[in-house]
Amino acid sequence: MFMKNLLVLLALLITGCSSLKKEEKSTDVNSITLSKEALKDKIKGAWAAQTIGVTFGIPAEFKYNSTMIQDNRILLWNDSSMMVAYRNNPGAYDDVYMDLTFMKVIEEKGIDATAQAFAEAFANADYKLWFANQTARYNILNGLTPPESGHWLNNPCADCNPGTAGAVLAAIAGYKNIPDFWKQGLNKIENFPFMGTTVSLLDAYDMSYRHAEEMIKRNGGEIKENEVVIRVQEPETVPLEVAFKGHYPVGKVVPRTINNEIVFEFEGIGFALAAPADGKGYKQNYVFETEMYIDSALVEKVKLPTEINKRRFTPFWKYQLPKGKHKVVIKILNPVDFAQVNYLYAVIYGDQPFEIKL
Repeated sequence: MFMKNLLVLLALLITGCSSLKKEEKSTDVNSITLSKEALKDKIKGAWAAQTIGVTFGIPAEFKYNSTMIQDNRILLWNDSSMMVAYRNNPGAYDDVYMDLTFMKVIEEKGIDATAQAFAEAFANADYKLWFANQTARYNILNGLTPPESGHWLNNPCADCNPGTAGAVLAAIAGYKNIPDFWKQGLNKIENFPFMGTTVSLLDAYDMSYRHAEEMIKRNGGEIKENEVVIRVQEPETVPLEVAFKGHYPVGKVVPRTINNEIVFEFEGIGFALAAPADGKGYKQNYVFETEMYIDSALVEKVKLPTEINKRRFTPFWKYQLPKGKHKVVIKILNPVDFAQVNYLYAVIYGDQPFEIKL
C-alpha cells in the first residue's frame, strides 16, 4: 500500500508536468522565461512535498527492510497526519531541518558560503540527527572537515526517503499540481518552526525564492518585473563517486564483552559495529576513551560521548581489510559504573554479493 500510494502521488505529479509548457516561454534557445509566480510555485511545491513525503514515510521507516510493504499494511493519511507528527515526532524531519540550516547559512553568508560554514552550522545545531548526518556531525566536531567528513570510509551510513522523491518531482510540477489529498493539513503546520531552528515552511518558501533569484542573476539570467529569464547551461560531467566499492554485506555477528573489552571474530574484508539508533540517555554525560585493535594491531583511538548530539552513531568500523579471518578487540580505557559502550551487532562485508542457495 505504501508503494502504491507513493506511485500514485508520483504519477499525479508527473501528469501535472504537462501544464508546465504553458508557464514557460522563450524566443531564445539559450534561455527559459518563467513567471515569478510559476517559480515561486515550484519552490513551494518542493518544500511542501518534501515535508509530506517525510510525514507519510514515518510509520514505515526501517520496518520493511529488503521487502515490499504488503497491501494489508495501510498507512493512514488525513488532515491531522502532519500536525500529529510535528507534535509527537519532530525529530523525524531531520532531513528537512538539515536543509533549512543550510538555507540559513546562504541567507547569512551568501551563496558563496564555504563548505566549512555549512558543516559548522549543522554540527553545532540544537537538534537530533541520525545515521550519515549524525556521523558527519561527529566527524566535524572532532576535526574532520568536508568532504572527508562524509566519505564512506569515514561515514558508514546512508539516508534516503519518500521526501526526496516528492521534493524533486514537485519542483518540476509545482505546488498547485500536488493533489489536494496530499496537501490536506499542510496549512496547519506551515507557520511552525522545525526542531532546533527558527525557520518554518512559510519562511523557507520566501528565502528559497530570494536565493533562486540570486542564482539566476549570478549565472547570466535576468530578473524582470513579473518574470525571470534563466540561462540554459550545458550539463557538465562530474567524477563518479562509488561508495562501498567492492564491499557487500554478507552476515552479522554479535560481539561479547569481557573485562571491559568488546571482542568478536569474522571472516571478510570489513565490518561496521551497529549501536542503538537513539543512543542511551544517562543522567550524567560521559566520554569513553577507547582503542580498537584488529589482528592485534592498534588501528584507531576513538572518543565515544554519551551525549545524544555528540555521539558517534556507528561506534566502530573498518573497511578494505585483507580478505580472510580477523579478530577485533575494542578496549574501554576508562569504564564507569553509570554508563557503558552500547552496541548491537557487527555487519560483516565480503568482496562478493551474498547468495542464498536453494
